[in-house]
Parts: sequence; structure tokens; C-alpha cells
Amino acid sequence: MVPPQFVEPQRFGFPDFDLKMARRLLPMAAGWWVYGVSGVIALQYLNVPMFSSFRRFTTLIVMFGEYKIRGRLPPRNQQAAVLVRLTLQTRPPPPPAQTGRGEPPPPPPSPY
Repeated sequence: MVPPQFVEPQRFGFPDFDLKMARRLLPMAAGWWVYGVSGVIALQYLNVPMFSSFRRFTTLIVMFGEYKIRGRLPPRNQQAAVLVRLTLQTRPPPPPAQTGRGEPPPPPPSPY
């Protein structure tokens, strides 16, 4: 079997490695890493629905922080997308279906 050949990044339009650009991207990469690790740690202390609620509101908190710190608002279409996401995902669940005898169906068996 022939080993795969190394493909140059320039073939796909990627620029050469630049140490200056890597230094500029380091805080963003470190922040993303901390975000992921903190999420895993938070799951030890929260149930999944509460964790999901906190994660959903993270975008709104970042938008508010950017407005307070930098004085910038995101474009209207991004604001609308965040509003739709929060509105649709935070509404209460629908009532349980009726069985025809006026009582809700029994709950599904627990997977545990």
C-alpha cells in the first residue's frame, strides 16, 4: 500500500504558516478550550436540561457584553436569529397526549 502524499495547504487556498497570525489566534483558541472544559466540569454539577439552558443563553450574554464593553451591536439578522433560538427553545413542552379514556399515557420505561 502506498502511503498518502502530503498535500500542500496552498493547493486549497490556505496561506503559509505565519507566527504572527498564530499569536493573534491563540487567545481565541484558548478561550474555546476553556469553554469546552468548563462545560464538561459544569455537567458534573447540573442536570442536562439546566446545562442546555445556560449554554443557550451564552450567546445572549456575549452579545450584551460586547455591547457594554465595545459599544457594538451585532447586525439585526444575527439579533433576530438569537431571539428566535431563545424563544423557540425556552417555551414549555406541549401537554401530554390523551389516550381516549381521558387520562394521559403511561410514561415510557426508564433506560436506567
